Amino acid sequence: MNVKRHGFTLIELLVVIAIIAILAAILFPVFARAREKARQASCQSNLKQLAISVQMYSQDYDEMLPPAAMNMGAGNARYPDGSTGTYYLWYHAMVPYIKSNQLFNCPSAPTRYAGGYHPPGGYGGNQHCWGIPLSTPKYPAELAIIMDAGWNRQNGSTLENFTDAPYYLVDWDEFGAVTGGDNSSAPAPRHNDATNVAFLDGHVKTLQTRTMIAQGAGFPTDATLRRMWDPAAP
Repeated sequence: MNVKRHGFTLIELLVVIAIIAILAAILFPVFARAREKARQASCQSNLKQLAISVQMYSQDYDEMLPPAAMNMGAGNARYPDGSTGTYYLWYHAMVPYIKSNQLFNCPSAPTRYAGGYHPPGGYGGNQHCWGIPLSTPKYPAELAIIMDAGWNRQNGSTLENFTDAPYYLVDWDEFGAVTGGDNSSAPAPRHNDATNVAFLDGHVKTLQTRTMIAQGAGFPTDATLRRMWDPAAP
């Protein structure tokens, strides 16, 4: 007996392909955001440990926060990979208090800290809070110290033009190219347009990047935003 076989027609095949394409277009962004959420959680863990290391440093050094940069003289600064240089930066001071240099690497950042002088792996320190007494800030739970950084403002003034750059300091100015000098960048909208932030009291939060930034070289006028950046905020 002959069995008649029915194959797919071209129209049916195209319909199936179209359905698969639609499902892929819907699901791929969801998967990407879920993957970024996992990286965001790993980044938060890194920042939590770095914030604790800052507190440990301050207890060992007369309750002073580590300096943003310290000139040790040419060849006198020795980095974790054995290389030498002139400066210790804030994150070098954290090395004795952490178990792995991988803590300096945000999983979503394109740069990786390899144990030398520069650059850190996506984190920047609030340029205003280093090298001061721990007792200076009146609002330690509101003062940001370390966060996702590297938004190169010279390549664009909006989050949509975000470009990672390996800076080690960070400030609030969305538009200024060099508000904090040539080593400073704005907070990075690295985690679904949000920034992970470690505060002086040790806790870590994820904040929408747009809520952290302002325009201008002076401290932000908004009281809450100023307390995030200015350790001497009243």
